[in-house]
Amino acid sequence: MKTYTVAQFAERVGMSSDRLRRLDNAGVFTPAEKTAGGHRRYSEEQIESAFVFVRELKLLPSGRDLIGDLHVEPFFAYLLGLCLADGSANEAGQVVLEMKDRELLEEIAGVVETTVGSRKDRDTFRMTIPISIARNLVEFGVAPRKGENGYTIPKLSMTSFGHLLRGIFDGDGCVDLHQGRTRVRISGHPAPMADLQFTLLRHFGIYMGWYPLKTMNSGSLETGKKASVGALRELMYENGGTCLHQKKRRFRCG
Repeated sequence: MKTYTVAQFAERVGMSSDRLRRLDNAGVFTPAEKTAGGHRRYSEEQIESAFVFVRELKLLPSGRDLIGDLHVEPFFAYLLGLCLADGSANEAGQVVLEMKDRELLEEIAGVVETTVGSRKDRDTFRMTIPISIARNLVEFGVAPRKGENGYTIPKLSMTSFGHLLRGIFDGDGCVDLHQGRTRVRISGHPAPMADLQFTLLRHFGIYMGWYPLKTMNSGSLETGKKASVGALRELMYENGGTCLHQKKRRFRCG
């Protein structure tokens, strides 16, 4: 049986060597064998399945690494993630957060010292973030118009990233049962989702496949893998903090 090194196989299938190694570590795409010295060898028969793996768009083009040195206060990291996903900013720098969950908005309003109002034309509630906090949110990426490229996620420390991800998840994520297994999804534009996919795989060994919507420039990162679901739950909730409790309760790793 003809086999290839990581570098040789990566060149054949159009993936980077680093991504192949990380997919192996995450248990998603494993080599045909590993030598006694720990070197990976891929077989000729695996080439077609690797092509299918790329062709089905389960892997987005390599995104940016979102892990840096900047550590921010946990509540602000969460609020930033939530506003990136569900908030909107205007040209004057005001940031409005609108959701169906009034309980969560009331909890946030109590911290930032503002009030929650209801919409008469739809079944949602909204709050305007005080301008002093809104300025910081805009500085960290909450833009007046998300446009065709979605939003830009800032680089934060490992700990702050977990709180940020929980905010994004509470805004644009969901947990459900799919074929008897817990499935986690985060929806959005391909650009920020590529950054999330890359960062989760690189730093946390969490693989989430990309499933595009055919009718618009959007889609979702998804996983039903038990280890990844458990790792996501730990990443987002192990350090506590504000959250949509009904989403947290839906996580089941069995």
